[in-house]
Amino acid sequence: MKYLLKSLIITLIVQNSFAQVNTETLRGTSSKKEYKSKAKFDFGYEKSKDEIFDILFTLRSDYSIPDNLHSFVILNYQNGYKSDQNEKNIIMNKGFGHLRLTKKLFFNLNIEFFSQVGFNDFLSIKERKLYGTGLRTTIIERDKVKSYFGTGMMKEYEVYDIKYNSIQLLNRLTNYLTMNIRFNDNISFKNISYYQPSIINRNDFRVLVDNEIKFKINNRSSINMTINYRFDNEPHENIGKSYFQINNGFELEF
Repeated sequence: MKYLLKSLIITLIVQNSFAQVNTETLRGTSSKKEYKSKAKFDFGYEKSKDEIFDILFTLRSDYSIPDNLHSFVILNYQNGYKSDQNEKNIIMNKGFGHLRLTKKLFFNLNIEFFSQVGFNDFLSIKERKLYGTGLRTTIIERDKVKSYFGTGMMKEYEVYDIKYNSIQLLNRLTNYLTMNIRFNDNISFKNISYYQPSIINRNDFRVLVDNEIKFKINNRSSINMTINYRFDNEPHENIGKSYFQINNGFELEF
């Protein structure tokens, strides 16, 4: 019990330190009942053990009922080329699909249900499935500053493209803290931090930090830059603990 409480507390202080797929960055908000979709194109550079230059496409659809229900579906695919000392221009593939449903319980407390499937050649993940549930609450909700905290549990199944221990089935806590700042009508900043420890092994944890700055072109389009960091304290086989990614992209709402 003390370990579980400690894990939740750490989430509160991880916001400005190191902060899987961070779907909280893709969450939309709406003040009216509506259905909307967004398409996003990114050109990226990644640095771990190798270097990758890639192109990413994301499609998201949201359905919102104010003060009651919010659901979204995300489809994401990324294709790129790896460059290392021995070989170049090897095509890399990764992608995922994510479904999340958020239902208001009372006041600022919401319950969430989510499910995800995906793969990531860069991290030697042939197949990844997860599902879980949790609670989400509002910390700050003002005109220019919004902050939310979420905590829950998830079960994940991963198949790795490695020789030993290629299949893992784990139960994890999943906690996040998000901060959205709107500087003016055209410029906004978003920071989200995740902390995901194993329930039975305190040394097995992941920390993710996503930072995005968005420049609005008009009511339907914007350009953005994201800087993401992933840390896995117990990575599989000889894959490095750190994962760094920079993307520049264009977003279109329809």
